[in-house]
Amino acid sequence: MDRITELTDRLEQMVDRITELTDRLEQMVDRIAELTDRLEQMMDRIAELTDRLEQMIERITKPADSPAQFTIRRFSGTTCAILGSTLKNEEFDNMKYFKPQMQQLVREHRELHDQLKTLMADMDLQKNYALKALYHAEVADGGRYQKDYQDLDHLFK
Repeated sequence: MDRITELTDRLEQMVDRITELTDRLEQMVDRIAELTDRLEQMMDRIAELTDRLEQMIERITKPADSPAQFTIRRFSGTTCAILGSTLKNEEFDNMKYFKPQMQQLVREHRELHDQLKTLMADMDLQKNYALKALYHAEVADGGRYQKDYQDLDHLFK
């Protein structure tokens, strides 16, 4: 009889353990369902963003009706995007990219130097292209360093 009681207790423990495992399994299935829903939402969002990006690229590559200047603008971190902008201010008409002048500006401003290195590394650009992109992002069209760039005119013209 003791052996039967012992086996019965053991069987009840096993049933309890199976019940616990079943509950945990149900929780895991629910969590997987939640994660699947989130993944589907994320995939939908990626599809939306891809469509928007394709539209932006199409607008950029389409010939413009008026003269436009393409600039690279920094949005967040090291993410860059190309935007078209028409020159509206006469002050900008005199602004021209001049490589030696831009190199001097980068030498004088450590922040520009760091941005140049980051741009070269993150976008896998050659120095000449990264320097020109930095010019359009930080100097042209009333950029943060436009005045400093113009102050260097006397050295290079």
